[in-house]
Amino acid sequence: MRAQYPKVDELKQGEFWSFSPYAFLHNELEMWLPSDAEKNKAVNNLPYLKSQNFNEVRKDNRNNTAYTFVRRPSYYGVFNSGTILTPLQRYGLGLLWNPATGTVFQSQSNSSVAAWGTKVEGSGEVYETGNVMAEFTTDGKSWEPSEGRNQPKGNLKIKYPLKSAGTKTVEFLPEKIKVTVQHQGSFTEVLPLLADNDGVIRYTDKSITVQSKKGILTISIGSEAKVKKLNDIISTKGGDKNCYVIEVSGEHKLEYEFSFK
Repeated sequence: MRAQYPKVDELKQGEFWSFSPYAFLHNELEMWLPSDAEKNKAVNNLPYLKSQNFNEVRKDNRNNTAYTFVRRPSYYGVFNSGTILTPLQRYGLGLLWNPATGTVFQSQSNSSVAAWGTKVEGSGEVYETGNVMAEFTTDGKSWEPSEGRNQPKGNLKIKYPLKSAGTKTVEFLPEKIKVTVQHQGSFTEVLPLLADNDGVIRYTDKSITVQSKKGILTISIGSEAKVKKLNDIISTKGGDKNCYVIEVSGEHKLEYEFSFK
């Protein structure tokens, strides 16, 4: 192209590549492959690795959605809320990561089995399949996300209704994440956990642990709850880890906490 332009071959109509803009688009591009050191430097500049403590909320007013990213020394968590845009989505607590163990919790999209959330007895879907219209509080003060970049300071609490049956609260605290469910009658809490082939998941009525060679996630369960293992393994995967689902049965109120060591 450089040698002959503007002389070009005759246009062959009806063929997909008869006239392509890519020769012009790629003309001044140069092949560049970063070194391992350059790659590692770029990765380490990602926010959840560069800092150990932040709250970041992104609000999209066009779709009435908010995306919350919380970093503490022992964890990084993601919470999605607002109006469901496609039937594939599942909102609420979407991901939980620890510097030693990696990702140990991930809600699975387009799933009625492994999506994090609360479901009423007899229902096949968690409430988080629908809209999650959340209220935000930082250090006890009401806080409203706005479009663009927001950094609310302090402990972050997110509260939302479970239709007309109750409410759910997720609190991002310095050393743990606390979840409180208040619900009329009986309900089930679904917890999608990730573990690699060397990981071990243990549970009693009062706690669930995900143990790897590098650390332990503990989910402490409040009183009057029953923990049961739903599936040994489900078909979806989170990277190089398998997804395991634990269900917790509650009535009227359930509290549980995520912590690492």
